[in-house]
Amino acid sequence: MGSPARRLTNPITRCWAPSPYGYAGTDDGRGTGQSACTKRLTLMRVRLGSRRPVTGGGLREEVSARRSAGAAWDHAAVGAPELKTKRLRLSRPVTTDSSGVFAILADPRTAEHNPSDRLEDRGEASELVERWVRHWEEHGFGYWCVRESGSNRIIGYAGVKWMPMHGRTVLNLVYRFLPEVWGRGFASEAAAAIVSRVLDEMPEEVIVARVRPDNRPSQNVALKAGLQRDATMDCQGEDGLDLAYTSRDVN
Repeated sequence: MGSPARRLTNPITRCWAPSPYGYAGTDDGRGTGQSACTKRLTLMRVRLGSRRPVTGGGLREEVSARRSAGAAWDHAAVGAPELKTKRLRLSRPVTTDSSGVFAILADPRTAEHNPSDRLEDRGEASELVERWVRHWEEHGFGYWCVRESGSNRIIGYAGVKWMPMHGRTVLNLVYRFLPEVWGRGFASEAAAAIVSRVLDEMPEEVIVARVRPDNRPSQNVALKAGLQRDATMDCQGEDGLDLAYTSRDVN
């Protein structure tokens, strides 16, 4: 799970990703939240205060510095440990959620469009959830585990994480659910609530959902959540081309 970042050899804009992690609408957060789409052959970081792209380490220290200065994503509403919708309860992940997450990502149907996201064993799920927990601790927000109201069973996960993309800071939107609850509108309900909350509390940030070209249901979720198709943010991901849907005004 700690494999180093690798180069994707496609000559167009590249997505750097800690191998073998995938993307959004699909990015499951198995990386540290630092993957990027960039034309440079260097893993780029963004200096949080100025948004200038920089190379090398220091991301955690820079995030901590911005958080202590009142970073936008430190807002109590965005980083609330629980978010409720009409039918769903989104909760900040804890380590014991790994079994539920494994049930989602071990199913080949869930990772059909992003096979690099599929988990092979429960140990991988534990490491994944630990990364989600650390992301909350370091950034003050992250992915939530999703349950139906009145139930303790995890049926999905959704949320946003900070990442550099095309030389700027964006919030990467994710939503993924068990196949048995597909078709009930849960992904759209969760994604819409997250996008609405982020736009209300962090209007200066750009939300991006990256979706594979043949994953029409995920594209529809992004549109229903209020995002727009934004070809300027497309990039090559771990499993091929990722189409971008963003909160930017692209008209």
